[in-house]
Amino acid sequence: MDSLRVILGCLESSIPEGRPRFHDPSARSLNYDPEGSSIFIVDYSTFLSMHPSQIQKVFRHRHILVSNVPTDEMEFDLEGLSSIGSLSKPISIQGNMNPSASSWFILLSFISVGAKKGDRNPDNLIQTGTLRDLYTSAQDHDNPLILNALDCPMGNASIPPPPSFTYV
Repeated sequence: MDSLRVILGCLESSIPEGRPRFHDPSARSLNYDPEGSSIFIVDYSTFLSMHPSQIQKVFRHRHILVSNVPTDEMEFDLEGLSSIGSLSKPISIQGNMNPSASSWFILLSFISVGAKKGDRNPDNLIQTGTLRDLYTSAQDHDNPLILNALDCPMGNASIPPPPSFTYV
């Protein structure tokens, strides 16, 4: 417990005024401040109006986060998932898609078995399933585990990919 307090103390001391640096006004300033945020936050419409040299100047020292990018609404349902990829194509899914009364035991065992290196390997929880399986499992509110679909390439998706800014 003392180790956690030390880690927490280090984290808190690196956050000025108790707020992450990306909340600092420097995160929205074109001028680089080495003591400020490593993230430059800009609205989509402002970003589109920026000259490429301005973008390069910002990108030289910071990551760029573009907010309010227009996107189509998508629900977490079979129709929404089908816009990402095939509902029946096998994909890798990390997590336990077959919940049972022992799900909590499996989760606690996975977390607490520190002595056996292999038991903490996240690859041990990767299984093959489909987006339909993922959706069905997510509807079971008794399943305490999080599922991650690991390989959903945009490929032939019917939704447009996020905007790409080639001059960055």
